Amino acid sequence: MKPNDPNIEILQIAAVGLGSLLDDVVFIGGCAAGLLVTDPASSAPRETNDVDVIVEITTTHGYHDLATKLRERGFREDTGDDAPMCRWLFESVVIDVMPTNEDILGFSNLWYPEALQTSEIMTLPNGLKIQIVSAPLFLATKLEAFYGRGNGDYMASHDLEDLIAVLDGRASVVGEVFNSSELLRSYLAAEFNKLINHDEFQDALPGHLSTDAASQARIVIIQDRMMKISKKLTQEAS
Repeated sequence: MKPNDPNIEILQIAAVGLGSLLDDVVFIGGCAAGLLVTDPASSAPRETNDVDVIVEITTTHGYHDLATKLRERGFREDTGDDAPMCRWLFESVVIDVMPTNEDILGFSNLWYPEALQTSEIMTLPNGLKIQIVSAPLFLATKLEAFYGRGNGDYMASHDLEDLIAVLDGRASVVGEVFNSSELLRSYLAAEFNKLINHDEFQDALPGHLSTDAASQARIVIIQDRMMKISKKLTQEAS
């Protein structure tokens, strides 16, 4: 966990609000980036204004039951014009509660089911234990999100910024990817191979790090980790 994680406060507020529902949800998205970062020398993750969680729900009835439980815990639905159907408000925090089944709300992420199955337990500073997405699944969900909503803008994408923060700040991530499912390993290897050979990604990479010399010098660390993961595909195919 990054000591200066700017998202700890909203994570803790969300966790307190969810209470007994914490056993059913997994924290993902940008709010989880700082929880996965272990290197104090890496750049701080970006500050986000919402908390994302996923939950295994297979029917519309099940989602309505969850909505009732959220209301009972003081959550209220965000009725703003631009708010997605999954968005809830608790005190000052925006929380997106997303089912793994695409049929429930009409959208999901290819990697949500595996992210739910391979989640890890982490204790927040306030003592609450939460389930968070594993580092390899974090990378996969962020790549999938970028391809779905990034419009090919490598410089402005928060999804790529979050992905880079974890690649930069978690030395164990390469080994964790190697120990992941074959499908996940192959996906990450193939996608990283595309990225490291993509001029627009390489040009955007410095802009996703802090501007100080020490942070910029870590570009080679990120590139090396991506290269090691991408080479895994070649090794397994040979």
